[in-house]
Amino acid sequence: MGARVDRDVILAALRLRYDYYSAEHVLTAALDRAGLAGAASFDGVQLGMLRGALERVGDRLGRVLAELDALGAAPVAASAPAAVVAKPAVVEAPAVVEAAPVVEAAPVVEAASVVEAAPVVEAASVDEAAPVDAPEAPAATAPAAPAAAVIIAVTGVEVVDGAEVLVCGNAPALGAWDPTKAARMELAGDAWTATIAVGPEAELAFKFLHRGPDGDVVWEAGANRVAPAKGRIDATWRAA
Repeated sequence: MGARVDRDVILAALRLRYDYYSAEHVLTAALDRAGLAGAASFDGVQLGMLRGALERVGDRLGRVLAELDALGAAPVAASAPAAVVAKPAVVEAPAVVEAAPVVEAAPVVEAASVVEAAPVVEAASVDEAAPVDAPEAPAATAPAAPAAAVIIAVTGVEVVDGAEVLVCGNAPALGAWDPTKAARMELAGDAWTATIAVGPEAELAFKFLHRGPDGDVVWEAGANRVAPAKGRIDATWRAA
């Protein structure tokens, strides 16, 4: 089985589209719809069910669903059963059985000595028809690393009413340095915070900015900030 994805990570992904309370409401509704109410983490199949429910209860979730796909490989888990169904259909095709008088003539297989005497011929047909290596595919998916929820907080930001405070950086959850896709921050006490979902071994490069009601963007001064992904990153706004 693949790695499980925590509820907080799903919530962080939803906050790419909604504010904190709306994200919580949409997630709760999707969990109820998917029959997963009360679940704290999700395996690949459950993540696929939750993804389908989110598409029904949410709107304009393109970025959120893309983030879920990247973190938990949700569509892979959802589409895996379809691939399994398609395979038996090919196996059931009687063409192979009808064209197999060779199989009837294959009591030769019973003669172990003959099989050993002609390993090249019989092994070649088995190898060519043997995507027996396919079972290794699940082993390739197993190492998927679980995503980590990281809280980024900044204090000392002075903005006018109606302005947005954002954090933009190298991770997809931070907008990949596109300020129009930066993570939106919420005011909690005297700090602005944003919760993002990233790989647990990621190194973050980021800066803070604010956007006024007129659309003007102001970046904080100084070089890019660099920090490893961890539970919480605290910073102070650097004025010009």
